[in-house]
Amino acid sequence: MIGRTLGLKDETIKEVERGVALLPVSRDAMDGPFRVEHLALVYALVNEPDLAIDQLDYLLSIPGNLSVGALRHHPIWDPLRD
Repeated sequence: MIGRTLGLKDETIKEVERGVALLPVSRDAMDGPFRVEHLALVYALVNEPDLAIDQLDYLLSIPGNLSVGALRHHPIWDPLRD
């Protein structure tokens, strides 16, 4: 949301994508998924719901802490509910 407010949407996305690229899930199965989740959240907050859902679909396909229940009930994911 901060990036959108300051007009830094593209820069914000690039930085978070870079973090995912530097430490992908394939290299770090513990922290990598959290970076992908943060990327999904950034996409959701800057009004890129399709990109956010792609990341969440990926996260739900691998072992991790994210669940469908968390996505349905946690208010942080409200921007994706339509």
